[in-house]
Amino acid sequence: MFFVVSKIAGFLTTPTSLSVGLITVGVLLLWTRWRKAGRGIATAGAVLLFALAFLPLPAILVAPLEDRFPLPPRDMTPPAGIIVLGGGTDEHIEEARGQVTLTDAGERLTAGVGLARRFPQARLIFTGGSASFVGNNLTEANSARRLWAELGVAQERAAYEDRSRNTYENAIFTRDLVQPKPKETWLLVTSAMHMPRSMGIFRKAGFTVIAYPTDYRTLGNARDFMPSLDASRAMRNLDTAAHEWTGLVGYWLTGKTDALFPAP
Repeated sequence: MFFVVSKIAGFLTTPTSLSVGLITVGVLLLWTRWRKAGRGIATAGAVLLFALAFLPLPAILVAPLEDRFPLPPRDMTPPAGIIVLGGGTDEHIEEARGQVTLTDAGERLTAGVGLARRFPQARLIFTGGSASFVGNNLTEANSARRLWAELGVAQERAAYEDRSRNTYENAIFTRDLVQPKPKETWLLVTSAMHMPRSMGIFRKAGFTVIAYPTDYRTLGNARDFMPSLDASRAMRNLDTAAHEWTGLVGYWLTGKTDALFPAP
């Protein structure tokens, strides 16, 4: 139930959905006796959509998330293992085209391979099932297994968790799989924007984790706050950031994370 509710809430609370919804309602009202109200609502939706697409609002929401956890130092103590979160592959295109297809978050998987070579004694764990509402034989874990094998990862050192549908289940099912010991430290690999929520959830699940953020969407300097003409990218980043902020609040209220805005 939590999975279904979170998916529906995530869709309804995206800024893009809100602005498009206002425009749609306004246009529909133009054909009724509430034409004046419809014009106002449609105009408000259009103005909101323009502001979200071309003003630096995405960076205002994205930057605090991405800057929360820095990369660990190059000379860090080798971890017991490396946990890579799903979200970086498109299993449906893979099935149709016959090859692994990476999404915008595909750096999660390639970073995992790089870290596995850097720390050859560490266990390598991938966690990700299917985000489908119904049963689905296509899982991110299968895609990760195929990609990592093609990239030369020794499969005897890798393990794959294929039941999880969200970040909370990533943590719980991975904990059941690897049984982390109190003094073990694990590297957690996911998108920088997703890192604060992930760290809070994995800590709550009993892991001692060090963040390894990847898939950055911002530059980390003043250029992020300049107006952008790439409206589609801005809207995607804004919706993702809104999803993360909503998720932080929701997971904290339900006791699934150790802090409202987890910190290093």
